Amino acid sequence: MNKVQLTYLLALLGYAGVAASILVWNLGFRPAGEIPLYVVLAFLLLPLAFPLVGLVKGKPYTHAWSTFMAIYYFVVGIWISGGEDTRWYGTAVGLFSVAWFVGAMFYTRAKARELRNASR
Repeated sequence: MNKVQLTYLLALLGYAGVAASILVWNLGFRPAGEIPLYVVLAFLLLPLAFPLVGLVKGKPYTHAWSTFMAIYYFVVGIWISGGEDTRWYGTAVGLFSVAWFVGAMFYTRAKARELRNASR
């Protein structure tokens, strides 16, 4: 497995982990709160739909700009992990977002080198 494939899989694993963590927590373990479930899911899951196609297709440009989204989810994860009952959920979102960020960043770099070498 070369660098491009490895970083591509890391980015997808991180992306899917963020989405799965948010979905599983909010549908299965979320304590009843003041904010309705559909609002929480809309603000946390809906933005993840934007880079989905580009990430799955392996587009370097999508991987590059999705790193900004990964930073957002890292901040959300750290913020959520501040609560006593949400510590594991927030930590999972934070760690998956770091994997997404690192994978997408290095995928963009490796893919650009691969494309540059192929054009020579």
